[in-house]
Amino acid sequence: MPTKIDTPDIQARPSVDRNGFVFSWQGRIFRGIYPDAQQQIQELLDSGLIAELESNNLFPKTRATDYTVDGCSLVLEHEKISPILLPENWSFEMHKAACLCLLEVNRIASKYGYSTIDSHGFNILFSKGEPKFIDLGSFIKTKAIRPGVVKGWRGLQEFQQMMHFPLLLRARGWDINLIQLYDTSFFSILKSWCRHPFWARLLSPRIYNRIEDAYYIYKMIHQIPDEMISDNLKYTAIRRLAARCILFGRRLNLFPFTKVSFAKLAGKIQKIRKKRRRSVWGDYHDKIEVTPRFSAIAEMLKKLPNCKTVLEFGGNSGFFSKILLEEGNFDQIICTDYDVNAIDKLYLELRETGETRIIPAMLNISQDLMLSNFEPNEKRLRSDIVCCLALTHHLFLSQGLSPSFVFGRIKKYATKYVAIEFMPLGLYSPKFDDTLATPEWYCEEWFRENFEKHFKLIDRRILEKNRILYLGQLLDDESN
Repeated sequence: MPTKIDTPDIQARPSVDRNGFVFSWQGRIFRGIYPDAQQQIQELLDSGLIAELESNNLFPKTRATDYTVDGCSLVLEHEKISPILLPENWSFEMHKAACLCLLEVNRIASKYGYSTIDSHGFNILFSKGEPKFIDLGSFIKTKAIRPGVVKGWRGLQEFQQMMHFPLLLRARGWDINLIQLYDTSFFSILKSWCRHPFWARLLSPRIYNRIEDAYYIYKMIHQIPDEMISDNLKYTAIRRLAARCILFGRRLNLFPFTKVSFAKLAGKIQKIRKKRRRSVWGDYHDKIEVTPRFSAIAEMLKKLPNCKTVLEFGGNSGFFSKILLEEGNFDQIICTDYDVNAIDKLYLELRETGETRIIPAMLNISQDLMLSNFEPNEKRLRSDIVCCLALTHHLFLSQGLSPSFVFGRIKKYATKYVAIEFMPLGLYSPKFDDTLATPEWYCEEWFRENFEKHFKLIDRRILEKNRILYLGQLLDDESN
């Protein structure tokens, strides 16, 4: 007999999916399927498509359970992916891999008579360095001319606007945040000047958007249900006539140039190369060596009790994360930085070596984007230990951030401990043995006083001339 999951026990996620909803229960991820979509989803599962996507590491492992939940007699369990990296956390190469993942999912789906209706980045999650498509409810039945080629793809416009075009902008050196491109007003202005050929720049964004929308509607004309065409074109005699002409033309196959080849689209994505552009910290780890400082920090962190996860702020291309992985017994290390070149370098290296315990992510400690349907970065990336090595002097002296903001932000990402370096010489450069004058307030006494407002100091160690490590524990009423 099926086991019913009580509604108060679950944590449901906001969803507009007409087929069901995703929820977590006892640390596991489930999807409840509504009764009117149960047959459709069961056919999808029985088709073999999901099984093939799973075998190609393109979809989370999924199985039917013997659970039920209010309103859903069919409940599926999905493999849990953690941490969740949203598009704002992707580097250029991660973004490119996500585009290719989406196209490969559709190429395989076409063999089974399916395609995805949604093509945005929020349906892609990285699991052990590989992107996976996660939206079961996005698959709809379609007709393929041959495997990998369909007559129209309802997700084409969204793919071009939310995945392909932003990748082109990033390749040209635009420092954009992918979340901003989901703002249609910002996107419309940007694309009319940067993406289209010259003649498009002579048109207003409003006029060009209409032309572009008409183009994409034509491209997917074979995939729009008959009833949708009839319903949308029923209010005047001319529109009703247009609907009849469209339906008649579809039956006789009178609409040319509607084919979409996922292999050709993937070929275009593969050819996109990032414009070479130096960044401030992109090559920071190129000539760095393992020093007693790094070994000492790793030794201190691995002795902390019951700690399995680490997040490193300003980790660049992962030099210390790799040392920590070798010398410690950690299950997961999230290496974050705001420098796309550094994170790209780390992502490509990890993909080549197959190392999955280090997770690269774009993240700027001084910025945070809030999305109503998703948990913030500090919830999704929260770890037992948070490391900030050779970072806070830039935040205090270069960016002018307050200690309450910096320490408060670090604290949000930690569940147990923090390891933060203080640089007594400020923006000192050992390369030139050069020390810039520091403000009168910038001293270790000031640092320690503010540190202890947020953390319990459990160790202080001088590591180098300009490196003093403060090891702290979250206060009792704030730790988990």
